[in-house]
Amino acid sequence: MTGMVAAMREGLGDREVSILAPLFPATLGGEDHSDGYKFLISGGIDYIALTKAMINNAAAPGGRFGPIYLYGFSGGAQFAERYALFHSATLSGLVLASPGSVTLLDDTVEWWPGLAGACAAIGLSPDLASLCGIPVAIVIGSEDRVAGLVARPPGSPHGSIHEGLAGNSRLERARSLYASFRNSGIEASFHEVEGVAHNLQPVTLKAAEMIAQWIDAAEEP
Repeated sequence: MTGMVAAMREGLGDREVSILAPLFPATLGGEDHSDGYKFLISGGIDYIALTKAMINNAAAPGGRFGPIYLYGFSGGAQFAERYALFHSATLSGLVLASPGSVTLLDDTVEWWPGLAGACAAIGLSPDLASLCGIPVAIVIGSEDRVAGLVARPPGSPHGSIHEGLAGNSRLERARSLYASFRNSGIEASFHEVEGVAHNLQPVTLKAAEMIAQWIDAAEEP
């Protein structure tokens, strides 16, 4: 977490921003919840509501936040994508870095690999129209090719027969997600950081630099 914040601060330079870096509980009552946040609703915990509460609490001293740019790396990118699918109307930009599993915008495939049944699972309808209205970027190291990611077969927590639909490595899955976004009318951009594997610092720095550009563009008269 400290490495992510440091890379964000470096990439954002001297711009006046606040960085909110949520930490969700990994264990509650002796039970493992370390994966739950990636799927928004898990084990009786609503991670959307938790995130909103964190934002409201952090904004309380000044009354509100300005534009909100959402970033996630690896498991955090899984959360960020799925959060944005339902709450992009509250965001000004989205950067997804090196997600391990992705949700393709395919309403013929069951939630979470696709969007079928998403409303029943989450209690909200996906808002793709709002997602089309904000800048979206996918960032990943060009060498993030290791297969054998976390297996989620049917019968396991958050298991699905479609778990590998997007590919076998993070790079394949990031490319599949990019294609899915573009096919759905989302003007996403795709960036491979050359020579980098699954490494937090360089992809976060790239993401921060992109967010800095979006901030500057939004502030132009």
